[in-house]
This record gives sequence, structure tokens and C-alpha cells, in this order.
Amino acid sequence: NGLFSSPLNSPMKLSGRLTAKVVLKTDHKREEGTHAVYLQCFVQGQKLMIPLGFAVKASQFDKKGQKIRKNHPEHSDMNLIIENTRSRVFKIATEFRLRDQILTRDLLYQEYHNPTPTVDFIKFCEHHHELAKGLIEDSTWRSKNGTIGAIKRWRKTLLFSELGMPAINDFTRYRRKQGLKESTVQKDLKNFKSWLNLAERYGIKLPFNLREMKVTQPKAMITYLNREEIGKLFSYYHHPDCPESFRNTLQVFLFACFTGLRYSDLADLSWSNIEGDRLTYVPRKTKKFGKFLTVRLPEKAKSLLSDHLETPFERIYTNQAYNRNLKEISKIVGLRKKITSHVARHTFATMFLEMGGDVEVLRELMCHSNIRETMVYVKISSKRKDEQIAYLDKMF
Repeated sequence: NGLFSSPLNSPMKLSGRLTAKVVLKTDHKREEGTHAVYLQCFVQGQKLMIPLGFAVKASQFDKKGQKIRKNHPEHSDMNLIIENTRSRVFKIATEFRLRDQILTRDLLYQEYHNPTPTVDFIKFCEHHHELAKGLIEDSTWRSKNGTIGAIKRWRKTLLFSELGMPAINDFTRYRRKQGLKESTVQKDLKNFKSWLNLAERYGIKLPFNLREMKVTQPKAMITYLNREEIGKLFSYYHHPDCPESFRNTLQVFLFACFTGLRYSDLADLSWSNIEGDRLTYVPRKTKKFGKFLTVRLPEKAKSLLSDHLETPFERIYTNQAYNRNLKEISKIVGLRKKITSHVARHTFATMFLEMGGDVEVLRELMCHSNIRETMVYVKISSKRKDEQIAYLDKMF
């Protein structure tokens, strides 16, 4: 757009409703002989003076060129401030035009000094993110909070009118330059796109087709434990030298290995969910659908419950502490794999299929919304079977 990149020596105009030019406050001279510099805007014929935060002598200001002369030692920085302020005013005016709203002097003042969620994308994200607190998973909320922090480090403000694939690609490059895993970058893009979808539902017109924005799901390395490794953890769980915090962690982890429950569902578990050998619960991730799951508890899982307590487990640690303990435990028992809370879920799925379980049943047990999520474990199971069949080649 020519207006966005217009030279400093032409006052900005927008359909005759808004003009802007740089002026000195000549009616007041400071002790050092300088005058404050302003961006003078006229909106629908009403004047708004935006201070630029610096002052210069009259001889240092090029009125015709609308810029600070080179005889001022800081002319480059000052001219950059001028251009950025003019551009910001233009973007606000464009945003109103795209929304078919009339821009007034008061609205320009408000949006310049305190952008509202309908103009500034970052403000929109922050506003709706706070509204979602307590309504979505804590882990999801923290993930989105991290994305907002990344966006704010990338850009202080981001108007909806500035959005488009060039801006999104620039954000993607910014995150990749930080040496992040591709899964983290794509998670940020997924969160970014979720807010853009929400904005469209609120009637905000985006200046580009959101379908152009593609978010990929990188192939994750799935870590799971075999029977021997689970046996080592069971042995350490029963060992008299196992510290209480590690034993409490293993109680929950091993229970998950035989049930496939997510950490969030384990944290919610109470005796009301267990009746005899049946486990009935509503997975937190699918709670909004009101779908509950009831399954028979394997004997190994039942043996891990604390029948003498008011809760099924001795203690549930935060997910961070839980994973820290698992990391230390894996070193002690000699496992070469990085164990996290989700490894138990992967272990359950892999063992279930290796023992002859049906993939559709596994999908129900794992509460997967898409069969493709479950098929990952089918591929792993098939690969392991091929590896084990290969042992026969070494018989003679």
C-alpha cells in the first residue's frame, strides 16, 4: 500500500477523513531553545496531537520534508520514531476501514494509547486467554500462555490489519531461530491459528484467507517400555531402599502403564471412580462431550491402589515434580530411555496390541478422537513383531 510506505514529506491521507503531519510546538520554547515534536492528526476535521517524545531546535526541523535534519546528532532515531508513529496511526485507520467502522478523534486516541482486543491481535489473545482460565485444561492454558509470551517478545503490538502469511512466516522463523523443537514451533502456530479462528467467529475480518495457514504435526518419537523395563520399575517400587517420593511416583506411573490414563485423569481419580474391579471416569480431555469410560482394572493395576487411604494413591505430585522423579528413577534402575508421565500411556497402548488387543478397542480405551492417533501404535507393534521374528534367523 502506498500510504504505508509513503515518504515523510507527504502528509498521510485516508479517503479525506484522516491526515497526519509532523509539527513543532512553536508556541512554547524550552530553556535549551528546543520545541516538542508532535504528529498532528485531523480525524473527520477534529485535531489530535500525538507527542513523539523528543524536542529539537527549529533549525533542526525540516518542515517541508517532515523530518529531523542531519544537523541533529540523533536524527536517524528520531526519524524512525516519526515513521513508526505515522505507520501505527495508518494501521489503526485501516483496521477501522476494514471493519466498516467510522474512526473518530477519540477512538484514534484510545486505540493509539490503549488498543482494544478488536484492533490489536495480541490484546485479543490476552483477553480471551484470561476468559478461558479454568474452563480449559491447565496444561493447555499454560501452553497458550507460553505462545502469547513468545508473540509479545516478537512484536510489542500486532494489529489485525498487519496479519497475513508474511507476518506468520516471520513469527515462525523467529521461533525456529531460537533453536526450539519443531513440535514446539508447530504448537505455537496451532495456538496462533486457534485465536485467529476465534477472531473470525467474533466477526473480525482478517486481511487474508486463514486456510492459507498450515499447521503440521511433526512425527513424534514415541517412547514406551517393554516387559523387562516395567519389571525393573516394579522391583524398585517394592525395594526397601526406594525413597517415599519415588515410590509414590512409581505407584501412579505403573498404574498408568496398566490403564493408559493421562496424568490429568490420574490426578482427578477418587474411590468414587472405582467399584470392585471396574474403573469408571470421564476423561478430562473429552469432558466437554460428557463421554465416560468404564473398563475392568487389571490385577496388577488393582494391586497398586492404596486401600488403606481415602484416596487411591499415596500422593499425586505436580506433573513437573512427577517427571523430575521419573528422570531420577530411570537413572537408578539403569533405563536408557527418557521417562515422562506420557510414556506410561504409550507403554499401555503398545503392550495392549502386542498381547493381541483390537485396534478399535484400543481407540476407545485411549479416548482418541481420530483413529490415526491409534494407528501410530499399530505401526510400532508391527515393527516390534518383525524384529522379534528376525530372531529366528539367528537360530542356526
